[in-house]
Amino acid sequence: MLPPSSRSPGLRTAILSDLPSAGTASAEGRRFVAEHLHRWAVPSQVADTAVLLTSEIITNAVRYGPPPMCLQVSLSADRILVEVTDSNPVVPVLTRPDFEALGGRGMWLIDTLAADWGSHLQPPGKIVWCEVSIGPGQHRPSAAGRDQQR
Repeated sequence: MLPPSSRSPGLRTAILSDLPSAGTASAEGRRFVAEHLHRWAVPSQVADTAVLLTSEIITNAVRYGPPPMCLQVSLSADRILVEVTDSNPVVPVLTRPDFEALGGRGMWLIDTLAADWGSHLQPPGKIVWCEVSIGPGQHRPSAAGRDQQR
């Protein structure tokens, strides 16, 4: 299956092609996505969800994937697509951490809040993506255990 950006190109797309690999990456990514979604008049609650999920994907990319990293956000009629590219070919795995774990909830948050998400290899690394629905009632049930390769 083709990645989402190939299946349904956004009506609007913005690319941050040189995302820093340091601690400022998540903040810069959140700011980039928030500014574009505001400019594109996306409802604030939907934009807030997309910004949170962007932060989680970037945090994982910084933690597990060496630079370079790239962030792309696209808007179609009913969805926001966020894609983060890194140089590590290992795809994320959905886990459910125990209650006392300090971390490990990023992919669980993405799985819970996104309309859809996945990853696909793009040498030398991968793209991790998520979609956030703009319309009401379009949230899907958990995708735990489904094939993440898109």
